[in-house]
Amino acid sequence: NREILGDLGVYAKLGDKDSLVEVILDLVSNPEKIKELGKKSREVAVKTYSWESVARKFIEVYEKAGAIPSI
Repeated sequence: NREILGDLGVYAKLGDKDSLVEVILDLVSNPEKIKELGKKSREVAVKTYSWESVARKFIEVYEKAGAIPSI
């Protein structure tokens, strides 16, 4: 889904097997592209899902709910 992955994914036309083959062949012939996608994806995952990031989001939710005072 482009809305979720943005430029972190590769896309083929839905239901179009030739489009899927093109995407796969492009990846197979471009190992640097695969490495770059992996690197970017890892950076986003670490930033978004690290313990620190998740804890910060929980604190924000509790602050908005008034369960704890703002820090």
